[in-house]
Amino acid sequence: EKKSSIIKAIVRYLFRFKCRYFYIVPVVVLIFIFYQWLFSLRLEKSFSMERSPAKLQTAEVAVGNVVNLAVYIEAQCPDTSRFVHRQLLPTWQNMSVTNRISLKIVPFGKAKCFPFDNDYSCECQHGPPECELNQLMNCILEMVSDPHQYVPVISCIQGKRDLHSAGLKCLSKLHISAKRILRCAEGEEGRRLLAKAGIETLHLQPPLNFVPWILINGKRSSDAFYDLKKNLCDALDPVPDECKEQQ
Repeated sequence: EKKSSIIKAIVRYLFRFKCRYFYIVPVVVLIFIFYQWLFSLRLEKSFSMERSPAKLQTAEVAVGNVVNLAVYIEAQCPDTSRFVHRQLLPTWQNMSVTNRISLKIVPFGKAKCFPFDNDYSCECQHGPPECELNQLMNCILEMVSDPHQYVPVISCIQGKRDLHSAGLKCLSKLHISAKRILRCAEGEEGRRLLAKAGIETLHLQPPLNFVPWILINGKRSSDAFYDLKKNLCDALDPVPDECKEQQ
């Protein structure tokens, strides 16, 4: 209101001295522009004040601890398929938003790999197709670092009949050439990555004797096979809202 009275006073002053019309119009336009500028500043200040409490509230939220989840799997194991489809994938989709789950997947299981002429020869528990699928998973994990991208694809591959069916149904979900991934899975690189996963699996203490083998913060959790979300929530402090949903 004060600004409006000032503008009116200026206009009356101009008319009092009988300024010509072509002088008055530019002055009035300039006054109008100045008034709009002041109004926009006031509006921006008001908007920033409205947003500031939300920023403060976000900063005050406790981050909490991060839980390390490691899952040792093999591609055609029925128990692994049951766990991946019913526990790992839905739990990850629900709890990954907390940014407090550090996930590692190691596809090898009870396979065996032997050095052979600058390459590797591998044998898997459920036969050669499983080795190829394990290699496919390892190639994806090598090329894709974001679990939000690779977890659904690993779940899709898990339990597939062979490399061909997995390639047709699962690889289109990735932003990497399917030919490149399959070339890795079918070749020396895939066998090398599978052997590397085998070295890590063979160094587990206690040794792996069941697949899937699940570690939470470095300790084997057999209960997580039946209820992964509950076991992760028990390890999180403070408990996130995603855990409270199941209580």
